[in-house]
Amino acid sequence: MSTPAPMDLERALALMDQAIAARAHPWETERVAVEHALGRVLAEQPAARLDLPPFHKSAMDGFALRAGDPGLPSSPAFPGLPGPFFQVSELVAAGSVATGALAQGQAVRIMTGAPVPAEADRVVMQEHTELRHGWVRLLNTAGPPNICPQGEDIQRGRAVLPTGQRLAAVDLANLAACGLREVLVARRVRLAVISTGDEVVSHPDMLGPGRILDANGPLLAALAHTWGLDLHSQTHARDDAQATRHAVATALEQADLVAISGGVSAGVFDHVQDALRACGLHIAFDRLAVKPGRPMTLAHGPGGMVFGLPGNPVPVYLMFHLFVLRAAATLQGTAWPVRRLRVPLAQDFGRRKVDRLEYIPVRLDAQGRAALLPTHGTAHLLAHGAADGFISVPAGVSSLAAGHAVDLLLLRP
Repeated sequence: MSTPAPMDLERALALMDQAIAARAHPWETERVAVEHALGRVLAEQPAARLDLPPFHKSAMDGFALRAGDPGLPSSPAFPGLPGPFFQVSELVAAGSVATGALAQGQAVRIMTGAPVPAEADRVVMQEHTELRHGWVRLLNTAGPPNICPQGEDIQRGRAVLPTGQRLAAVDLANLAACGLREVLVARRVRLAVISTGDEVVSHPDMLGPGRILDANGPLLAALAHTWGLDLHSQTHARDDAQATRHAVATALEQADLVAISGGVSAGVFDHVQDALRACGLHIAFDRLAVKPGRPMTLAHGPGGMVFGLPGNPVPVYLMFHLFVLRAAATLQGTAWPVRRLRVPLAQDFGRRKVDRLEYIPVRLDAQGRAALLPTHGTAHLLAHGAADGFISVPAGVSSLAAGHAVDLLLLRP
């Protein structure tokens, strides 16, 4: 019996999207304080509760003048010098307002951010003035009005951000500035992480012949925290059919998504696929035409969705972003947050085998070019400490010249 050919990436992603769509139901939401909403996904379109700015404010330190006021031709403070001149009536600092009406021939000294008097239509920056004994002389009467109109940024009742926006620090600042104290957000996606392998241990004191420390579990846990997922559990399963089945079943009981690393191939001690079937899941695919990541597996069913990731940490890192993160984003009603750029190669690239789509780790140099990072295999996670992401080389392409434009997955948030 022939083995099915590995699935291409786009087809695999489409199957995953279809599986998520089949689970379509209103995703749970909750209302949280704005200051606690970093990384959350908006489940509403919040509206501004006030104009921003809430009043006509001065854009800089200077002097506010009446509309059309030509000023006075002379001043006792500036004998023999040309005008125009204005008598300074008061000083208005940020957080205060003018106490009286602005009369003809008067100016209000005003600080950046302070409300502009109702009679004024321009602020002359202080660098274009000379101040003496309560009088100001204008050295330059041209220039912009230097006033930020009320509602220039946003008007009361207008949408501040769209539904589905993943909230960054600047978004929280904007929500707060618009008078919002709470927002409705999608519930975090619960992720269960399982590492497999009798050779894998969690502490250096447990090391012995043939043993290695678990990197995949901490990697997936950190990625979950980085991208705002709720890490429900992080466990280990021995290379035993019953132990693997129990770990998967337990994770499915409470998590929305399960990521299990290792044990997904067809070796004597690879029990993940049998465990997935035993838990009533359908295996959509179990091999990808992608390097690194050929043994990537997706299983789904009424009980949930499981991502069977390869055993080495580099494809775990890549496949988390390509599949797990995309699935989590879709469930929450937002876009896949990984940014894709088109950048030139910093050097020539060549390879012998061209049967698969290949992802190559790179860093962006000072000129914005993708510089290839030396690496010697899918276990060489240390090489990715300096990486900004992966460039993708399509199947059938054996070489690319320096300067050639390539697609870059930018994996640093």
